[in-house]
Amino acid sequence: MTSNGKLPEIHGVCDARFDTLRQRFLENFLEHGELGAAIAPYTTRLWELKGQQLRAFRDSVDAGPATVELRRLAGKMTAELDQFLQKRSAAFAAVEMPIDAAGRLIQVAIDRFIDTKYAAEISFEVPDDILQRFPEPVRTFFRPAVPERPAADR
Repeated sequence: MTSNGKLPEIHGVCDARFDTLRQRFLENFLEHGELGAAIAPYTTRLWELKGQQLRAFRDSVDAGPATVELRRLAGKMTAELDQFLQKRSAAFAAVEMPIDAAGRLIQVAIDRFIDTKYAAEISFEVPDDILQRFPEPVRTFFRPAVPERPAADR
């Protein structure tokens, strides 16, 4: 629920093979906010540290302290996300998505976030060259096909 007592709107598309996982994710999100709870304690501080790191890069000063702290905090968040994945392993197995691959993709996205040196490049999206290393169900989870709109809607 949002602060005004309304349910949040959730938008997106997903391959039909992942409908069960999508529905479970939505139910868990609405009922428990579990994924958000796993990362919420880290989000603000990660962005603060990323700002410090980017200012250090911009000003040509040592970004080491901010980068070290970013990695430490990201490690703690990743451990929380790993627990989240472990708790949901049956749901991931049901859609043939190995949780170790999901964990690896999360780590790649976090590493990319930390290693980015320019604000305009910040993204949690996993690069295609990394994503292509994983089985098709994992690639589809991270890059679901967007259904083509009927000609009448164009």
